[in-house]
Amino acid sequence: MGRPKANIDWNRVGELLRADCNGVAIATLLGIDPETLYNRCKEDNNIGFSEFSAIKKAEGVALVEESIFKDAIDKGGVDRIFWLKNKAGWKDKIEQEHSGSINLHYDKQDEKL
Repeated sequence: MGRPKANIDWNRVGELLRADCNGVAIATLLGIDPETLYNRCKEDNNIGFSEFSAIKKAEGVALVEESIFKDAIDKGGVDRIFWLKNKAGWKDKIEQEHSGSINLHYDKQDEKL
């Protein structure tokens, strides 16, 4: 008779993936081998761990983006600036274009050192 089947809390795994943890770290926290986690994901969820992970990590990013957006609308301040820099292309620097040539004048008198 083999080892008893590990009890995997897939809601907890999803939370950890949304927090950008990787499979090895999650398996360590659960006290199981990473291969067990990967194999059981396919068995329990009918999806490979890589795909499951990508979905959950995308959910995590979306949740944080939504939270930042809500804070920016509700509270304002720095959150609005952060949002606009990252989502609307705002920048701190001003870019200037130069047209024409630059004349550099060199005079032998400048060599007095």
